[in-house]
Amino acid sequence: MRQFVLFALLASALTLVVACGGGGGGGGSSSGGGGGIIPPTPSSSPASAPTPVATATAAMSGGNGSTVGLILAPAATNGVSGITVALPPTSATGSFAVGGWTTLPPGTAALTAPVGPAPVALAYVTLTPSAPASFATTPSIIVNLGTATVTSGMSYYVAALAPGATAWQEPLLGPATQSGVQLTLPANLNVGAWNVQAGTTYTFAIYAIPTPAFTDDWTTYAHDAQRTGHETLPSGSSPLGTITAQNAPSLALAWSNAPDPACHTTATANAVVVDEASPLVANGLVYYADTCGYIAALNRDTGKVAWWYQAPNIPHGIDGVLGTPVLDGTTLIVPIWGDPGNCVLSTLATCDRAHGGYLLALNATTGALLWQSAPLALGNMRGEPFVLNGQVYEGISGGDTSSGFVNGGLAVFNETTGTQIGSTLYFAPPNSTYGTYDGGSSWSPITYDGSRLLLGTGNTRNDDGYEDGILALNPQPGAPPTVDTGYVIDTFDSVSADEDVGGGILLLGGNLYFTAKNGDFYAFSETNAATPLVQTMINTNPRPAGNGGIGTPTTDGTIITASSGYNVCNAGNACLASNLDCFTPGSSTPLGMLQATNSTIFSYAAYGSGVGFIGIDNGATAGVPTGAANPAPEFVAFNDSCKIIWTANPVNVMAYFYGGPAVVASGVYAIDNAGNVYAWKLPYQMGTTAALPLRERLHQTPRTLITSTHYLRSTGHL
Repeated sequence: MRQFVLFALLASALTLVVACGGGGGGGGSSSGGGGGIIPPTPSSSPASAPTPVATATAAMSGGNGSTVGLILAPAATNGVSGITVALPPTSATGSFAVGGWTTLPPGTAALTAPVGPAPVALAYVTLTPSAPASFATTPSIIVNLGTATVTSGMSYYVAALAPGATAWQEPLLGPATQSGVQLTLPANLNVGAWNVQAGTTYTFAIYAIPTPAFTDDWTTYAHDAQRTGHETLPSGSSPLGTITAQNAPSLALAWSNAPDPACHTTATANAVVVDEASPLVANGLVYYADTCGYIAALNRDTGKVAWWYQAPNIPHGIDGVLGTPVLDGTTLIVPIWGDPGNCVLSTLATCDRAHGGYLLALNATTGALLWQSAPLALGNMRGEPFVLNGQVYEGISGGDTSSGFVNGGLAVFNETTGTQIGSTLYFAPPNSTYGTYDGGSSWSPITYDGSRLLLGTGNTRNDDGYEDGILALNPQPGAPPTVDTGYVIDTFDSVSADEDVGGGILLLGGNLYFTAKNGDFYAFSETNAATPLVQTMINTNPRPAGNGGIGTPTTDGTIITASSGYNVCNAGNACLASNLDCFTPGSSTPLGMLQATNSTIFSYAAYGSGVGFIGIDNGATAGVPTGAANPAPEFVAFNDSCKIIWTANPVNVMAYFYGGPAVVASGVYAIDNAGNVYAWKLPYQMGTTAALPLRERLHQTPRTLITSTHYLRSTGHL
């Protein structure tokens, strides 16, 4: 299936390059009219064609940045006094006829944005070659503005009109940099080669739009308390801040940075993931936290580190942040895993149990420490903190070797001081035969339905719905929550080796959607915990023996996606594919799937408008099986039909993705498991950063494969 999709995308990309002189960015391709520029209803009586105010001819031979000046009407009301076209190198011999008008050509669609105010058309230029040619890039265009032109608060771009088409393509060149009254639209924004045909006219429009004022609002794991993975436009955002299935193929890598490269060496030596946490994006910053306890905020537009903080007392240098932090106003709350201990079954009476987990609260603007909670005597903090009414709820891990064979549960902290409120609520059923060794961990994100907290549990020694399934908790002011014993979902099936719910719960339309490590995808009504509405394996592979999904289903309201976790290897180390399955809400049959090769999919998908983003090759299972090749890391976009429509340039993708991405008004952000932070943006989201060469925007760790040892295989069932 993936081969067919890639073939179709390649064919589409070739068609686009021949037709209009370029494609989108970052190794992707587009199959139709541009997403950022869409046509209105065509006029029934187009105006007659105006006479060009200027024409010129430029030699094609050699190219090498040769230029030709095109002088427009000096008194043009749009303020453009001249245009210079710089041709890129070519081996063809011939000429370019250059023409231009001060208004858009008749019979073509006006430039319009998908939402918001229409762009202001300044001028357009046509290029007609006398011979076929292949150029290394599209031409660059220099626009000379009249001195009376108002340029503040505006961003400038070039859009292309395919020969014979009526719809403008997504901007191929730009955004422009400005020096005085001169705008320069760069020749190549990761566009690639430009192939032209003799006698065909290529049209480029120079236009301006109000500079977007992006307001990002991705402040918790999978965006919100319902874990949808989808951000709608928040109040105050630019109406242009919409990534759609139509404009996603124009995404290009704006910048990439590895803020903590030293952690890469430490983590690789210990075979753990540098970064399991997902990014948060708000306040003009991208928030990052890694397993070495390094917490940072990066400038959203440039990728530069704005501030950083090193969490203290990180055991072994690698037991720092595993769960995604949460941002509440100006407070960033970060969970610290703590000491994993050294317990095994034979040493339960004398071993050093897992302990030391704690929370940090930092000022989200400056990184200054606000408070640090007292470390746990027993248990780790793996899950995502959840803030409600001034209280912070955090899951406590226990029940297997990496968390010390202790009871897990939920602890509550005062958001202002970090003081624990009451005692930890343990998720062991009353009168448990295993006592303090039973488990009942919680390391999944907490979902909130407006009155109850919903969360998954697992890693137990005594199979019970209290511990392998979903609990509903009733929050209590100034006290730990109580268990709603009338709503307990039990995933124990007597078939699988492990039924933990290690991922989060999507709440949609009064139903809970989640996966378990037995490989099943579930839906339950909020009013009926006894009978599932949906229960199906995420893929058709054999049951994963406890290595199934620990991701969180997410949705854009049209489809729900769920990741399958580990793949399955047979005795000969031949591994089957892992899936991201796409469902319509309420359906138990996937409408399609994305597959990872000899690999895993742990992360959630994040959504724009009708488009989802995810890493689909997330690293091998436990190292690379004998005789099997490393799968290449990929980061892709897919539409609501579960078809890949864009793939990030693989040259710039350095490692696999454990955490999910964030899709916000200013772009798409992701962190790979080697600690690289990525920002993919549409042309109008780029800002001045795009004027820098790409090599100056990339600061990455070496390409590597890092596997994880945390909670990928439970050993709690004895």
